Amino acid sequence: MKGRGMATTGELIRTLGHKGGVILDVGLGLGDSACVAMNELKPKRLVSVDPFLNQPWEEYPDDYNVSQEQLDERRISVVARILKHGESLGVAVDCIRKTAQEFIASTQDRFDFIFLDANHSYESVKEDLSGLWPLLKDDRVIMCHDYCSVLAYYGVIEAVDEFIESEPNAIRLQVSSEKHPVIAIRKVAA
Repeated sequence: MKGRGMATTGELIRTLGHKGGVILDVGLGLGDSACVAMNELKPKRLVSVDPFLNQPWEEYPDDYNVSQEQLDERRISVVARILKHGESLGVAVDCIRKTAQEFIASTQDRFDFIFLDANHSYESVKEDLSGLWPLLKDDRVIMCHDYCSVLAYYGVIEAVDEFIESEPNAIRLQVSSEKHPVIAIRKVAA
C-alpha cells in the first residue's frame, strides 16, 4: 500500500492503525484526530500532548496560533471534548500540556499508534519525528498530518521524506486523499 490513494485519514487510521493499544496524539488542534483515532482504533488509552502555547507570528504563521488567552480557552473546550468522547468509549485519556520535545524527554512509554500534527515547520517536524520514533513500537504506524505544501512555511513533506530516506526501519505506506493529507509510516523491526 504505497503512494497516494483515495483513502481518507479516518480510513487510513482504521486500516493501518493498531486496535486496542495505546495511542499518542501530538498536537490537539480542536481534538478531531484524537476523536477519530478513538473511534477507529478503540484503544485502551489515549495520551494527548499539546502545549497550547502562543508563538511569535513570524516564527509560526498558522491560523491555530492565536493569542494565549484564546489558546487557554480553546484548551478547556478541547480537553473537555476529548475526555467526554473517551469516557463514552471506555478509553482512559491523559491530556498533557507540554511540547512534543518536553513530553519525549519525560516519558518511558511506548505506543501502538502515533498521530503527529504539531508545529509544521521543517525543523519542528524533523525534531518531533526523530524524537517520537523510538516511542513507537515495532510494526506500528505513525501518521503525520499536513503532508502538503499549502503554506510556504510548511516543512512537513521535506522533513518526513528526509526521515524516511535516512531511517532504515521506516516504510512509507500511503498518503490520504484530503487537501491536508496524512502520510502513514510503518516502523519495521530492526
